[in-house]
Amino acid sequence: MLKELQDIGLSEKEARVYLASLELGQTTAEKLAKHAKVNRSTTYVQLESLMKRGLISTHEADKKAVFAPESPEILKRLLLKQRDDINSRERDLATILPMLVQQYEGAGEWPLVRFFPGARESASIENILWFHA
Repeated sequence: MLKELQDIGLSEKEARVYLASLELGQTTAEKLAKHAKVNRSTTYVQLESLMKRGLISTHEADKKAVFAPESPEILKRLLLKQRDDINSRERDLATILPMLVQQYEGAGEWPLVRFFPGARESASIENILWFHA
C-alpha cells in the first residue's frame, strides 16, 4: 500500500507514518516513528503535514501528545481536490495557449533535426538528416 499512497500524492515518509498510525491507532510520535521506521524528528514533520491534509488528528493524554489516524475515506477527497486543481490549471493553459503559440510562430525559423532509428553502434552522420524549416 506504500506505493499506492505515494501514487495518490503522499510522500514516502508520510505514507509510512500514516500506515503506521492505521496499524497502531492512537499512539505517540515516538511509537509511530519506530513502527514506521522513520527518524523521530522527521516523524513530527510528517505528522504536521498529515494533520494539514486531515489524515491525522492529535490531542493530549497524560501530558503527552497523542496522534490518531483519520478515516482513509479522506484520501478520496484529497484526490478530488487534486483533480479540481488540475482542471483549473488546464483552463488557465487553454486561456494563454493561443498567445504562446502566436509568440512561438512569430519567433522566426527554427532548424529541424530528425533522428532515424538504427543500431546505436552504427549511429553516424549518415543516420542523421538535417532539415531547415
